[in-house]
Amino acid sequence: MRKLVARVLVALSVLSLVNFQQVAITADDLPANDNWFGGIGPAVVPLTSTSSGETTRAFWGCINDYCPSATGYEVGPITPFFIESSTTGERRLGWCTQPGIVAVADPLPYNVVTNLDGRLQYLLWKYDYDYQQANGISAVDGAAIQALVWAWRTTHGSDVFDGIDPLNWNNLAVDTYVAGNGGLTAGRVGFTGETADHGHNGSLWMEDEDLLAANQATYDLAVEATANAGPWALNTANYDGVTLTGANGAISGVTLTFNAGGTVVTNGSGYAAWPNGATTVTLEAPGTAYETQPAASQNIMISVSGSTINGTRAAAPTTTTTTTTTTTTTTQPPEEPASTGDDEPGYTG
Repeated sequence: MRKLVARVLVALSVLSLVNFQQVAITADDLPANDNWFGGIGPAVVPLTSTSSGETTRAFWGCINDYCPSATGYEVGPITPFFIESSTTGERRLGWCTQPGIVAVADPLPYNVVTNLDGRLQYLLWKYDYDYQQANGISAVDGAAIQALVWAWRTTHGSDVFDGIDPLNWNNLAVDTYVAGNGGLTAGRVGFTGETADHGHNGSLWMEDEDLLAANQATYDLAVEATANAGPWALNTANYDGVTLTGANGAISGVTLTFNAGGTVVTNGSGYAAWPNGATTVTLEAPGTAYETQPAASQNIMISVSGSTINGTRAAAPTTTTTTTTTTTTTTQPPEEPASTGDDEPGYTG
């Protein structure tokens, strides 16, 4: 029964869808020979209407010229969803990485993704199932992250973001949308939908404020992901402190745990000084990415696993004492010739 319910949910909502020698990395990878059920309900906090009788609803709309619906011209849900291991029952978040193709709820094997954009490695690790359970993910943020999955997934990004850069979306206005095949305007940028501001109503309509918020969230999260893009590396070559870097430079604001002296947060340069007495350091970082890649249905990215980076303090610098010996030689001037009593000195020889 659960499988049947999941399949219905999929049909309705998932269709939318430099010295590092002293550092060791331990990955929290998935078990081998596992399968995952997809589409077990949306994994976001629903929107709350400010001007209608409805109290909550999903984020339904289009993004750029793509509409996640069976027709390709009508609004559809843009959201992450829960997926579940068929062997352990573990839950993670799933993200559509193959727009325009139907998804199924059958248990699917997964593959390690070796060419994932470092920005997505960070983003899908940071905003994972544990984050969702502890903090919630708003419908707006969920739609924004899904948009970035479509933008940056190497294999399929051009399907939705062909030539469109979400890093240009700061203060992006809501573009025009008209429902139906004949009414769509080509060349749209950003989130669009049936809005109350244009006279739409019913369970699928949105408000301009939600679409504006999703545009801005896409930009803000793109900036965050670019600054923190993986893979991460910890440099422990300096006896006085460690430096954390990613694909695009220093990683700031990350908590490092030392075996003495507690925790230290990396500064704007990715640097953290060793506390007194500390000899080892540990931090959590983005890890391995997985994706289900069935031949006849939608690919689903599984939220990225974490990894643990452990570092050992470098040896204290050795103080070398150098002794320099200076030899001084004094040269005496020649003696004056003996005087003969005349005005001129006398010479012999």
